Amino acid sequence: MTKKNIYLVILKLLREKGLTQTEFAKKAGISQPALSAIMSGKYEPKISTIEKIAKGFDISFEELAATITGKETNIKKSKNTEDKKNATELRLDFLEEKMKRLETEIAMLKKER
Repeated sequence: MTKKNIYLVILKLLREKGLTQTEFAKKAGISQPALSAIMSGKYEPKISTIEKIAKGFDISFEELAATITGKETNIKKSKNTEDKKNATELRLDFLEEKMKRLETEIAMLKKER
């Protein structure tokens, strides 16, 4: 996941839904300045914020994560066990990618000391 991908996905969904950033931030339950920071690439959202963004667009976390990471699937609220397994794996992939970036940032900060 990159900040650019998040920006592009949010921008696309805002246009599709016909919402302004302010309207969407209110709907999603996040502050407009936080959404603006995410959109400008100044802030990488926490998983909880991404969950709020997904809920604000009336899609699942897995669908949003799949779109952001380029692993788009047809994950809906399926009762199919295989779909649920794929959704869980996607969530794990998303979290692992975020963890790797954080580990890299930690290593860089340690070198700076």
